Amino acid sequence: MKQSSKVRVSVVGLGHMGAIHAKKLIDIPNVDLVGVYDIKPELTKKIAEELNTENLKNFEQCLEISDAIVLATPTETHGRMGHMVLTNGLHLMVEKPMTYLLDEAEILLNVAEEMDLTFIVGHVENFNPAWVAAREYIKKPLFVEAHRLTPFRSRSTNISVIDDLMIHDLELLAQIVDHRIESIHTSLTPVLTQKPDIANARLKFRCGTVANLTASRLSVHPKRKMRIFQKDSYISVDFQARKTEIYRLAQKNPIGDIIQVGEAKLERIVPQIQDVDPIDEELKFFINCIINEERPTYWNSFHALVWAKAISEMGASR
Repeated sequence: MKQSSKVRVSVVGLGHMGAIHAKKLIDIPNVDLVGVYDIKPELTKKIAEELNTENLKNFEQCLEISDAIVLATPTETHGRMGHMVLTNGLHLMVEKPMTYLLDEAEILLNVAEEMDLTFIVGHVENFNPAWVAAREYIKKPLFVEAHRLTPFRSRSTNISVIDDLMIHDLELLAQIVDHRIESIHTSLTPVLTQKPDIANARLKFRCGTVANLTASRLSVHPKRKMRIFQKDSYISVDFQARKTEIYRLAQKNPIGDIIQVGEAKLERIVPQIQDVDPIDEELKFFINCIINEERPTYWNSFHALVWAKAISEMGASR
């Protein structure tokens, strides 16, 4: 694709995230939002009129007029519809979780590679500026602790809290540890839905890293934090407040403040966090990859999905 050309994008699925993507795409340079589509005609009509774009009548019409699709339909449709997008030679961004079934995810990743297409999964925390700042300091984690808590919402109750919330931290974890797991211990609790609403998982990896992840969609106070412990340092990432702090043994030429904690002299580093919107950054990344013919690999999303399935199955067997 030539640098000067606009990418023709349509958004399929106009629920909470799909509507957000559509509204943000119209403000991104090099994008032509050629249409929107949802199985609810009245919703499609409303958003199409609001954004001054085409009110598409079916999914096939989206495939005919687009260079790329943003797919924000229910998870169980991702495998089938994503496959249609890719085999029609279109670039694809699909909301998380990537697919409902593992073999569907593997097929999509392989087809994207074979067709030389840009395929990304909507793990938006990758673009959270607090995580971007933290990545520079993460080396070889020994222990990772994450809490992702939200108040109850009626949307996404057709999937478990593992696929809804914990999947974010699993995907981030897949970036910083060896993927081979030694053991998993879980505790899953359904409270207001038929699916687990509260989940805790303790994962031990062959490399020695241990991760303790907690997710809940029944919390009064929202929380999205991760703490990463490694030799001589500790990294705290607050995704909600978009703040990162690094504490490490004082260096010879410190770049941060020196503080005394008990008997330890520590250097406290607070990186400057960019004032950017993660969803904007994610969509711009997708479009720029298409224009520049870059093909990021999203096998970390696949590993996160593998772990999510293992956590769910282990919890169900108890």
